[in-house]
Parts: sequence; structure tokens; C-alpha cells
Amino acid sequence: MKNFINIWLQRCESMGGRFSPSTARFCVLLLPMSAAIAPAHYRIAGVDLSTRWHGLVADGAVEATSDAATYGVELDGDDFRFFVRGTSARALELSEALDGGSGVAARDDGPFRAQLQLVRTLRPAPAFETAAGPSSCRPPAYEPGSLVAGDLRLQLRPRAATFGPAAASTGEGATESATYLRASWDCYRATPRPAFDNDGATRPSRADNVSPCDARGHFLLLPTIDDERNWRAQALARADAFDLAALSLSTNATMVVCFNSVGAGASQNHCHCHAWPSLAPYACERAPPLASRRFDTKVFERDGAIATVSTPGAALDVAVLDYGVATVRLRSGDADLLGAGLAAVVGALAERGSPHNVCGLGDAIYVFARSRERCPALPTRLGCSEMMGVFHCASEEELDIAAAPGTMAGALAAVSAPREDVWAAVLAALDGHFA
Repeated sequence: MKNFINIWLQRCESMGGRFSPSTARFCVLLLPMSAAIAPAHYRIAGVDLSTRWHGLVADGAVEATSDAATYGVELDGDDFRFFVRGTSARALELSEALDGGSGVAARDDGPFRAQLQLVRTLRPAPAFETAAGPSSCRPPAYEPGSLVAGDLRLQLRPRAATFGPAAASTGEGATESATYLRASWDCYRATPRPAFDNDGATRPSRADNVSPCDARGHFLLLPTIDDERNWRAQALARADAFDLAALSLSTNATMVVCFNSVGAGASQNHCHCHAWPSLAPYACERAPPLASRRFDTKVFERDGAIATVSTPGAALDVAVLDYGVATVRLRSGDADLLGAGLAAVVGALAERGSPHNVCGLGDAIYVFARSRERCPALPTRLGCSEMMGVFHCASEEELDIAAAPGTMAGALAAVSAPREDVWAAVLAALDGHFA
């Protein structure tokens, strides 16, 4: 606890001693990673997902089975902790590590954090792999994968919530989201689902996000799978960008809303995003701007019609940051402006074929432009979390490598697209959009 307090004081001091509702979340840190993790309170689109997650964990439903081991998240008093149970050598090894406090750990190098969660080594393999060299965001031809087909399909699992126009009719989400989302979105959490034996009979099984990155909650967000027109490749359409911006704003920065393109951490070729409770401060939030532009023309786009008007008090601030990977930050409290800016930026990167990650933190959205998915120094693919500054490690050896001075900063530089080229393409897209 003394170490936790020292870290808390250091982080608050690094914020200049300021403490207000907008900066308070920077001082809400996890306890040392070997301890149980206190719950967080978070919402999205008017839905209290933190309460739903807590109830699910209390019911023993956040678990999955792999290699003769059952693993997941359980309650430790009022807190959360990862667990592994089983009789195999690997299960016993992981269980002993977690019980001894070595299965979950974290080390910092400046603003970056290397985080070890041994339980995530039990995850199933990704649907596709990418090469170690330069990669592209252009997805392969779409084929229905495990998210919507087969024994693991989401249709077999209850939704945590529905956002957008469908929310009013299903009762699964907040109806006010129907007024600002252009499409209906499904939200899935780790929850019991039926699976099948070889004879086709159902049997109890539990999984959704079978290895949450955060014991406090981890959710999948997808354009509703009830409409097969949304069964499409992992690429953000223009309407998706507007909705992602609106969803990010609705969290009031209590959650991170993320999108990994193909070639930048995506493991499923089906359009989806992730959301989890914010763990701040992220390294990208501390990066100062190198150059910036402001746009104050509000863009309305509904049912294929576009209109632009100047709205007093509404503005979109866009900046390229002094950060290891080429990063464009968009900031606005106006959902239409934020969505229009995001659509333009993602469109410019997609046209270049640049892999990219999109991370929404309330009224700020960070877009990371990449050249490749992996770097030589680290064995795993790098996604949204790593771009924000939190590196997931699958072994103590990986933790040692990542936490070595300069490794995480170097990894970002190694996968970055050329910053000047990215900024020029982004400005051209924004000027064309807001002209």
C-alpha cells in the first residue's frame, strides 16, 4: 500500500498538482498488479456496464476453458482477481503464480507500462496472423468467422446492451442513444453461452471475451449482427466513425473505446471495437502537440444528406503529437464534428493502406498511424493498448524485455508510419472535408 501511495502522489505531482473532475481519473490507479483490483464505475451510451460486469463476475460467469484449465475473473471480497483452476501442469503453474502474486505484474519505464497477465496465455489463437514486415490495413476478403458463425458465435450469447435505434425496441440499452447513433450497435460481455458436444447436444460453457485485458471489464462492440449487412470486414466505414466518436463522448472518459485495423492488432476480420475501463494516465495523453489546426464548421450527415453550417462555440481541434508513433489527436465536445474529423482521418489512412488504431477517451480520440504490426524487439502483435502506452506481456521473460529502458518507446518508433507524411495526408483530407 505504501508503494501504491507513492505512485499515486508521483502521478498527481506530474499533473502539476491539479485535481478536478476532468483530471481526477488520472489519479485513480490500479493497486499493484499482484493484488486484487478494485472495481471501477463506467458507462457508455447511458448504460452502467460496470454494474452489469460486477453481477456477471459474482455469478461466476466470466470464465472459459482451454487446455484442461478453467480461467477467468472472480470476486475477492469486493474486488476482482484473475484465476486459473485445473489439474494440468500448465494450470497448476499458472494458479500457483497467481496465488503467489507473480502471475500479474507491472513495471513502468517513464510514461510506459509493461503489464504481465499470465492468464492471457490461455487465449485461443487469432483467426489470422500477419507477417513481421510492413503490413497493410486492407483486410482480406470477408468470410463469416467465429464471431457470427460456428459454436462460438455471438448469437448464442445474451447481449450486455444494445445501443442506437434498436435500443428503444429491445429494452437492452439506453433509449437516448437512439437519438445520436446512426446505426444500432451490439455490446457483448463475458457471459454464459451454450456450446455443443459432438452429438449436437448443448452443454454448459462460459465465454465471450475469453481473456479480458482488464479484470474490471472488457466488452466487444459491433454494428448489430442481427442485420447481415453488418457482416463485413474489419474496416471502419464512415458511419462507424461517427458512431465511434459518439460512443466515446458518451463514456465521459470512464472507458476506452478502441478499434484495431487489420495489420495493427486485429485478430478477427469482422467489424468490431473493444471497450474497457480507462487506466490512466496513458502515455499518449501526455504527449505535447507539434502542430495543430482548428475547424469550426459543423457537419451534419444523416440519411445520405450532408449540410455544413458554422456553429458558435463548436470546434474540432486536430493535432499531430510529439510521440513515438505517428499520432493524430482529435478533440471536440461535439459528436458531429468529432465524427466527421475521425471519418476524414481514417479515410486518409485507409487510402494510403496504413494500418491504424483508433482510441477514444471521452472528447479526445487518438489515431495511431502504423507501418507494421510487430517490432523486432517484442514477440507479440501490438494493438491499441500498446499504442496508448500499456504493453501486454505473456511471460516474465517478455516483461523483462519490454520493461528494459527504452524498449517500449523504441517499439512505437519501429512500427510508426512517417509522421510528416501522415500529417500532410490528414490535413489534406480535413481541408477537403470541411471546405
